[in-house]
Amino acid sequence: MQRNNPKKLAIILSMLLNATTLIPTSAFATENVRLPAYNSSIFIGATDITGGTQTDSTDINLETRYAATLLRSTHYDGKPGGDWYQITIAEPMTIEILCNLVCTQSLGDKVCFTAYDVNFKKVFTHEDQNIDQIEVLNKGTYYINIYTYSTTYHDDVYGFSISSIQNINDFIEGGVKGKATEIKEGANYTSYLREENSEEWYTFTLDEDQTTDLTFSFLDGYVGTGNVTLYDSKYKKIESFTDDLIEKEKGLEKGKYNLKVTHPTPLWKYDGAHEYGAFTFSVKKHIEVQTLPFTDVDENKWYIDKIRYVYQKELMTGSSETLFRPDAPISRAEAVQVLYAAAGKPAVDTSYTGFSDVPSKKWYSAAIVWANETGVANGKGKGFDPDTNITRQELSLMLKKFAEVMGKSTNETSDLSDFNDEDDVADWAVDGLRWAHGVGIVNGRGGNMIAPGENASRAEYATMIKALYENVLS
Repeated sequence: MQRNNPKKLAIILSMLLNATTLIPTSAFATENVRLPAYNSSIFIGATDITGGTQTDSTDINLETRYAATLLRSTHYDGKPGGDWYQITIAEPMTIEILCNLVCTQSLGDKVCFTAYDVNFKKVFTHEDQNIDQIEVLNKGTYYINIYTYSTTYHDDVYGFSISSIQNINDFIEGGVKGKATEIKEGANYTSYLREENSEEWYTFTLDEDQTTDLTFSFLDGYVGTGNVTLYDSKYKKIESFTDDLIEKEKGLEKGKYNLKVTHPTPLWKYDGAHEYGAFTFSVKKHIEVQTLPFTDVDENKWYIDKIRYVYQKELMTGSSETLFRPDAPISRAEAVQVLYAAAGKPAVDTSYTGFSDVPSKKWYSAAIVWANETGVANGKGKGFDPDTNITRQELSLMLKKFAEVMGKSTNETSDLSDFNDEDDVADWAVDGLRWAHGVGIVNGRGGNMIAPGENASRAEYATMIKALYENVLS
């Protein structure tokens, strides 16, 4: 999935050709235009790093932008060379790889980004002047090799990052007073101050009285401190904050609000061009972090925020007061019970459930009757098989039907051809799985597999439910 930015590249190259010296890696963000999403911030606030060797690689982290110089002595010359990095993926995830070759002396120069597993078996490779690719990785340790094809014999400067696809912020442009850019509560955003003393305006609406978290980070892009002012719908000032990292809890009533973002001091300049200030921000309902009562849930595992989410919303509980069983498969009865709770547990008549294996007074009886009446889930013959484990493709279809029952559009779809086991998807499940993958509810399990016929675990289902709320129901 390529999203190259020729305009940005042309500006950078023009600036380099007119400069008498190469730009240091700490000054990558010099542009005089708005930057688009994804590629826009890779060099802003990048951490300088030195690549290692194949036997002594340099550790790197997810969600971090890096800038490095590939020395001419390590250029690719037909044998393994370049810079080597090592990264550990804690859970199966979809990632985005950005790698841009910037300080070059020829338009023909390219950078090559290759990932290997712990046995140095190649997982994937990409090469271009600007790499922007999506990959699916299983949990584990990976070695990253970066080298360049240079038409001249010189050192090359490049920037790169590896990010979980769920953590990529939406890029938006601020508006002006009276025509502010609308933002959604709960979403993460990246934006820019266009010039010195500029004002960027945003507006949001709260549907209820609540404690709200306002978070603004001006740590990237050498912006320093930023100024954020909160107004009501009539532009009456509520409060103003100035800092490089603003994290405030505000008790706000239901209604519309406006935010003005400014920079209190002149922005840094290079060669007569402004470096515009990048910042990230969000407006979210404040949620107290609740300590989970489960002894078998590891606070450091990939699933912790998902399980905490469904537990706090009272959608999923444990199999006992102290056990959640995150790795255990989830049953059909458990799956519909969660969706029944999400629908508000509407009243149903359970005196006759319609299924020979569903008694009228079981804990799941009302949920199964509701699921059958609404079409969210149907039985198998005369029974429902409540205790049978449910597969990933069955859940995908069930969640799609639930979204439709809740009045949400399910037109979005995704191509599953990138998965090695696409042919294993049952015909009846294709539409459901394409939708679930397209909206980010179901991702691969690693090894480039979507695993349609495998049972879903309770932790996986918690992950799907959290994504359902955030990506569809909200």
